[in-house]
Amino acid sequence: MSYNLIPGLKPSLKHTEQLPFTEKETDLYLTRALEQCSSEHYIFVKVPGLTVKDFSSFPLWHHLRARLSDASTFLSMPHILDSRGVAMHGSRDSYSVIDWGHLEKVLDEECHVSKYQLNTMDYEEMPLVIHTQKTLVNINIPNFLNLKHEEGSEGFQYRDQFIERLDELIRHVCMKFPTPKVTVLIGSMNSEEYDTKEISNVEEVILYNDLPDDPTVLSVELRDKAKNSNRYIFPDITVFDKSRYYEIERHESRERRILDELKDNQWAKDLGKEKPSTDGLVEDDTWLEKKEKKVDKHLPGLRYGENEEFHSAFENEQFIKDNALVIASCVILVLSIIFIDTIKLIIKFLARVFKNSVKPKKPKTNTKKTKSTKKD
Repeated sequence: MSYNLIPGLKPSLKHTEQLPFTEKETDLYLTRALEQCSSEHYIFVKVPGLTVKDFSSFPLWHHLRARLSDASTFLSMPHILDSRGVAMHGSRDSYSVIDWGHLEKVLDEECHVSKYQLNTMDYEEMPLVIHTQKTLVNINIPNFLNLKHEEGSEGFQYRDQFIERLDELIRHVCMKFPTPKVTVLIGSMNSEEYDTKEISNVEEVILYNDLPDDPTVLSVELRDKAKNSNRYIFPDITVFDKSRYYEIERHESRERRILDELKDNQWAKDLGKEKPSTDGLVEDDTWLEKKEKKVDKHLPGLRYGENEEFHSAFENEQFIKDNALVIASCVILVLSIIFIDTIKLIIKFLARVFKNSVKPKKPKTNTKKTKSTKKD
């Protein structure tokens, strides 16, 4: 979940979010999203034992859902396939299908974040952030949800209370930042066993064309499908809200955008592909390409984002177009100064030549020779 829009993330998905992701896909999408450094602060919430069913009770996630509704980018991955196979499902080892260490390294190298660690549910241990540097908060949740409780038991009620505390914790940590531009990544730390056919059935996918423009008039069939399925996280936000199928910055205007105004920005992942030529829906995977940025931090005098090779800004055609007026004004000013100085030099030179060519005549003077006489 990101407060700011991450352009290119949702259109680059190879399939709908309602189908399971592989570990490779998960790492690729999250890496490309985080290396954009589009947020000021990042929160990693690592919850052992967290399952898709834990998100089915909306009141337990009151604050998180409010933040998700305001987020411009929201990527849900209800199921990530464990590459180790069925034998490792339900294991209690330290292996996680989300490579948290790699994602932390991405933020460290690309965004130069300052780090905080929170190993308890006490948000008071998290200090107020008053600096301007990008921040990463690692929240390690205690291993409580891994305890198995039957529905209706006292332990099951404690599970709901624990999730409510987790929701409050995320809320208060977000309040420690001076800006709402926060990205939150919440995920489980271990695997659960699921029926692969159930979560991978393409026929059960809800397509864009199956949805009404107004989510309040959903059919009973769609409501039951979402209610009885384990392949959605907050379907009212991620699936039934058609504006989520378009890339829009939700904080440019507080008014809800009309869907007809968004047709120029549509993308073809969850849309019906019956008429791709007439709808102009084109697969664009260039966003997934590795970003080329070479920074050697050990070279002296090298600032962040610079390569060892010098490249003039005037080689960038877009830079020239954007600053054409300023560049033209500077060039005219310099040429004017040179022209005026040249004219002054020419005038001085001509004046000196004219002065030397016209010499004034000296006036004639009468000299009388006098003889001196000596008196005796």
